Amino acid sequence: MSALAEKEVLKRSRAPSLASVQSLNCWGCGFTDVSVLAAAENLEVLNLSCNQLTSLQVLSHCSNLRELFLRKNQVTDLAQLQPLQQLKNLTVLWLSGNPVEQETDYRATVIQMFPQLVSLDDSIVTEEERREAKNSATQNQKTGGAGEERKGNVLRAVLYLLPELTQHELRAVCEAAGKMMTEQ
Repeated sequence: MSALAEKEVLKRSRAPSLASVQSLNCWGCGFTDVSVLAAAENLEVLNLSCNQLTSLQVLSHCSNLRELFLRKNQVTDLAQLQPLQQLKNLTVLWLSGNPVEQETDYRATVIQMFPQLVSLDDSIVTEEERREAKNSATQNQKTGGAGEERKGNVLRAVLYLLPELTQHELRAVCEAAGKMMTEQ
């Protein structure tokens, strides 16, 4: 396990403190832990491509993030992207080369989760894609699907709605999910 350290961040960014870091390139460093970035609240551009990241939770603290490059990491599930939904300034997201890219309707789901994106995986998000993603979310909420497709639709709807819940509501959802898991 290789963790990104404050000293490394300051060296790479040439900034005097974590709070003053605006741009950081840590491409291909093999990092599995970037928790130090929680203190980099003014970070706007971050390249963490070609590392071994599985958790993106800490990046939710980087509220000024506009561009995030996460190519070729270990992001395996759309749920791992949920913490990034708090990043309302995020307009460029690059996830290609992660296992999550193989998910059914990957691109549409990510556009649905991040309606403010201008570019996803080095490809401009078109207005048509935006409309289709929005319509798909609305349709899924109304009708659902069948079998595995329905499960995927439910997951996308849940991920889309999670940021809207209060802490109390989130706790209730977690408790209900825990009960359901023990019953199976």
